[in-house]
Amino acid sequence: MLNLLNFSVITARDGHEAVSIFSRIKDYIDMVILDMNMPGMDGREAGGKMLEMDANARILLSVDHDANRPNPSAWALPFKAIIQKPCSLSQLRETLEDILSKNTRPVKHTMTIKKPEWIDP
Repeated sequence: MLNLLNFSVITARDGHEAVSIFSRIKDYIDMVILDMNMPGMDGREAGGKMLEMDANARILLSVDHDANRPNPSAWALPFKAIIQKPCSLSQLRETLEDILSKNTRPVKHTMTIKKPEWIDP
């Protein structure tokens, strides 16, 4: 789905791999999408590690639709947005455009995401 929005996507199997990828190529990643329920290391923890490496990292945290609210400690980290899954393509587009419009550096259209299949068409 993100390819339909003209983004290049880098996927990770779990939070540890996402942090590892981010540590190596963070200067080339415009935004990170993390699943709150990633195996091994959840999105909150992975996002925190990424923010330690780059305090300006743009991180979108996805949470299960049935959760009334994400874990309150997730709000303690400066995530750019939290989105419930599944979401529509238009909801995702609006959220991404909002986050990237506040970007102060040129956008290279690269993202990291846990599982693109959570996005509904």
